[in-house]
Amino acid sequence: IYLFSVVDRFQGHAETIFDCKFKPDDSNLLATASFDGTIKIWDTNTLTAVNTSPGNEGVVYSLSWAPGNKLHINNRTF
Repeated sequence: IYLFSVVDRFQGHAETIFDCKFKPDDSNLLATASFDGTIKIWDTNTLTAVNTSPGNEGVVYSLSWAPGNKLHINNRTF
C-alpha cells in the first residue's frame, strides 16, 4: 500500500484536469488540459500559470508538446 500526501496544489482551472505533461526539455513547465476548455502552462517552481489559452468551444481531453524548443501544444477537443 502506498500512501501519498498533498504537498502543494495548482489553482486556476475552473473544472477537472484531464491531462498534464511536463515539457520534455524543461521539467519546470507543466501543461494541463481541462474540462473548462483551456490549456494552462504552469511554472512548477512558483505554482503559477505563466500562460493560459483562450477557452475552446469544447472540453480539452488531451495535449502534447510540439517538438523543439517552442511553447506550441497540440490538443484534442470534442
